[in-house]
Amino acid sequence: MLMIVVSNSPRTMDQFTCPYCDAARNTMQGLRSHIEQSQLCRERRYNAYAAESDGDSNSDDSYDGGNDLESDTEMPMNAEQAGNGLLSDVSEDENNQDLHADPHNNDTPPGSPGSPSPAPDPALNAGKRRRATVEEVEDEEDERYVEDFPKDMNAGEWRERCKTYFQKLRDEQKDAGNAPWYPFETEDEWELAKWLMTSGLSQKKTDEYLKLKVVRERMKLSFSNNRAFLKFVDALPAGPQWYCHAFELEGDELDADQNPKKETVEMWYRDPLECVKELLGNPSFAGKQGYKPIRVFKRFKDGQYSNREFTEMWTADWWWEIQKLLPPGSALAPIIISTDKTQLTRFSGDQQAWPVYLTVGNIEKETRRSPSSRATILIGYIPVTKLEIFSKAKRSTVAHQLFHDCMRVILEPLRAAGVDGETMDCADGCVRRMFPILAAYIADYPEQCLVACCRENSCPRCLVKPKQRGEPINSTMRDLGETLQVIVDQSQNKFPVKFVDQNLRPINPFWADFPHCDIFSSMTPDLLHELHNGVFGDHIVKWST
Repeated sequence: MLMIVVSNSPRTMDQFTCPYCDAARNTMQGLRSHIEQSQLCRERRYNAYAAESDGDSNSDDSYDGGNDLESDTEMPMNAEQAGNGLLSDVSEDENNQDLHADPHNNDTPPGSPGSPSPAPDPALNAGKRRRATVEEVEDEEDERYVEDFPKDMNAGEWRERCKTYFQKLRDEQKDAGNAPWYPFETEDEWELAKWLMTSGLSQKKTDEYLKLKVVRERMKLSFSNNRAFLKFVDALPAGPQWYCHAFELEGDELDADQNPKKETVEMWYRDPLECVKELLGNPSFAGKQGYKPIRVFKRFKDGQYSNREFTEMWTADWWWEIQKLLPPGSALAPIIISTDKTQLTRFSGDQQAWPVYLTVGNIEKETRRSPSSRATILIGYIPVTKLEIFSKAKRSTVAHQLFHDCMRVILEPLRAAGVDGETMDCADGCVRRMFPILAAYIADYPEQCLVACCRENSCPRCLVKPKQRGEPINSTMRDLGETLQVIVDQSQNKFPVKFVDQNLRPINPFWADFPHCDIFSSMTPDLLHELHNGVFGDHIVKWST
């Protein structure tokens, strides 16, 4: 039975300490993940649980509290203090970043078939407290049984130890004799620079501020105007570099000289492979990553697992099946791509683009979906253009193909690495051979149809007829190989019947040669269009009015 005590005592980075190896975590979720992923700690937890069940430690008075999961400092108690304490703890950000790699972690989500992983020991003797607490008590029978991936495949195995990018960067600073806030003169100057960059001030207002007499004469900064200030900012360590790719378009409309009109469209993007390396090697995610697939069950009886549980991405069947296709000793890096055309970004010259984001399934979902954790990286801007050099009849088709051409350029490094693998430094201080594979695509329904090369009255996942999408019938899933062949036949003017039956568009898809990628099954549910506007708006509202 696990008791989580919400205290009004201030918490520190080392409060959540593993009772089996003394590894520190700054959140309860992080501690749980550590115990689940460390084979040593899990075995010790099981042994302690078994001993307690046999009566060896069934008395609260015999527990010395030496391995408390949370500090329990005695404090004066009154109603106001209790309320403030509870509120402050409940609202505490559970996504605080852990900057230390786990030396006790075995680097891969461990577990042996048939070995139970029960809840940790009781944290504190609640009966001795003299102040109000909030307790979350789990069912004593709420156990987990983990089936490991076959050991002969050595999934997620690390090759050697390494320093993370941030550790290497700090070592370089020390060797050069630079302070942590370099290139700024002092820490105070660095804090001011951070405020200027994050406060939302325009460059004009920043320049006015730096030219104030009181700022120039009293603060004596290393920079006196916005231009000099930005040079300091540019000298700071940066993430993956931005590149510009130009698409030369030739339309079917003619200019005054009766020549085809032309237009140059610019696309800005970053190397997605470098972005994946940055995410996997970020020490903030140490202890919050998984590198090999497992299967989690809630029951194990007579040698049989039952009641499958799906939590993190590495507990899903997809990871398990793809891992079988990879070379032994390799690790999978599930790539999650998301685009949102509704979030247009406006550039100078009345240019617009919509963003493309990337994250990896190795990071825990709780951390990955938290904006403050910065586990999702912007990797590109797809240009939005009116395509006035084309006739109105062709603009739609050209726009769709331009999207796929842009995505092909952006994601090309991932395609190549998915075939051969790439050596990467991970947040736990280990080097692994990672295979980035496109696993999920998050987009609104119109964009899903755009990615799947089908018309917007169709389902991007299956072959259900457009007018039967709301009917409770079983439909055949779209087949990747068949779809590609039908599109090729259409491009060769063979005009296959399936091209019309499957509501396809004549597009050369960017995902055609991506390894182990089924773009149709990778589409995630679109809650806005499918649930809110679809089930609720189109069905429930109509039925009830």
